Amino acid sequence: MGSEPTTRAEPPGPGRYRFGGIVLDAAAHTLTRDGQPQALEPKAFAVLLELVGHAGELVGRDQLLDAVWGHRHVTPGVLTRAIAQLRTALDDDPHHPRYIQTQHALGYRFIGTLEPEEPAAAAPMPACEPSDPATAGDPPPQADRRTAAYPEIERRRGLRRQPWHWLAFAGLLFAALAWNAWQRKADEAHRPVEASIAVLPFTTLSDDQQDRYFAEGLAAEMLNALAGVHGIRVAAWIPPEAVDRKLDIKALGAKLGVATVLDASVRRDGQRLRISARLSDTTSGYTLWSQNYEHETSAIFDTQTEIANEVATALVGVLPDAGASLRKRLTPTRNVAAFDAYLRGVQALMQPGEHGSAALGHFQEALAKDAGFARAQAGICRIEAWRFEAHHNADAYENARMACLRAANMDPGIGIVQLALGDLYRANGPPAKALEHYRLAEADPAVRTDAIAGQASVFAAEGDMEKAIETFHRALAIDPDDAGVHAALGYQQHLAGNPREAITSYRRATTLIRRTPTCGAPMAPC
Repeated sequence: MGSEPTTRAEPPGPGRYRFGGIVLDAAAHTLTRDGQPQALEPKAFAVLLELVGHAGELVGRDQLLDAVWGHRHVTPGVLTRAIAQLRTALDDDPHHPRYIQTQHALGYRFIGTLEPEEPAAAAPMPACEPSDPATAGDPPPQADRRTAAYPEIERRRGLRRQPWHWLAFAGLLFAALAWNAWQRKADEAHRPVEASIAVLPFTTLSDDQQDRYFAEGLAAEMLNALAGVHGIRVAAWIPPEAVDRKLDIKALGAKLGVATVLDASVRRDGQRLRISARLSDTTSGYTLWSQNYEHETSAIFDTQTEIANEVATALVGVLPDAGASLRKRLTPTRNVAAFDAYLRGVQALMQPGEHGSAALGHFQEALAKDAGFARAQAGICRIEAWRFEAHHNADAYENARMACLRAANMDPGIGIVQLALGDLYRANGPPAKALEHYRLAEADPAVRTDAIAGQASVFAAEGDMEKAIETFHRALAIDPDDAGVHAALGYQQHLAGNPREAITSYRRATTLIRRTPTCGAPMAPC
């Protein structure tokens, strides 16, 4: 044509993308960063392809779930885990992203700059080069003369070679697809299907190690709050002594049977409070979310609520009530001093051999600082009911009755209040009233195990051993590591004339560290 060809940057070819030292090759199913291969699960790789294929656009969470998982039998938490893997592989900071931007509650956007594909270094094709008049008359090299002389021979050789090349390529492609399918099935087989979490006891970094009650109390409150979120299965409370901190996240997840683990460190220095929280995926070992908080101690309720919201959103997506129920659970009082005393009382109840005296004093202190603290009042009701049951002291019963009435007037809707009323009526009748309150308490996941065990105790007191044993087993189906329920079950099996089963239950109880009492005095049969 006579005009010089113009050079312009072409968009990346289909299936191969470059950005910031990263090469994403869909055909080869590889991701490299600065020349180093990055391991990715198949689903995470597919998410990245979907985002890069819509570079600059907001891709909704549902759109990603549909495109990658088919949106069947999965929770939004799988997408959060995939994004966390991608951030690790891309070295992308979620707070200052270069590649994947989070649009809270909506989806994600690829914000990296796609670079033109580098041309391959190869000799120019003769047909594409302009003729040089100076060399147009020169004879071709020997090889070229031979090819020109026997074009039909060369064509037939190519046809003979071509089927073998295709067969080899097809074999490699089939092997790659088979490996990916096997890997995908293996990933899905080892990943818990439902959104599930274990809340580890938070560790204290304070100079005063006696402050551990505060850190562990925050973890227990977090566990109870998350247990109330629909769609999340929360593992039972794990006593600090039972947590093997030497295990990595994958091993810990396999041991606990959960998809994620929440851990945190807490440091109090005067009126300053620092919490470092982390949510980890137990299948890949990746950190899904982490955040440091440093505020005045008075902000503890807001901080706890923010952590719980982040965790719940990561596992099941945006909550329909925008986290209002979590805020209510995690703000039982606005008085920090009352909350501190309450946590001391909860910690005291967890100690082996504790019959409530120390806990009672802490709950009374909490009420002195906040007269409307319903949970502290319910705690007093339960302790006094246990005292009456153990010693048949009329004063204890009256104290329990008044405490329960006060708690019911403060907030009858919370499970711990209904549980306390169930304890009261179980101790001194009528049984039907106890069952009524226990069944109301059962609706609260935070106290469900205790509520079911309370019903079993009522059936046992009425002489219905078969129903009592069946109901204790129902409680253990929810929390298989509750030593008190195992002990109570063992006692009923002993009374029913099943010594072998009773011994098995008692042995299980003795291997578990005692937690919050379920019925009667700690470790007492009921």
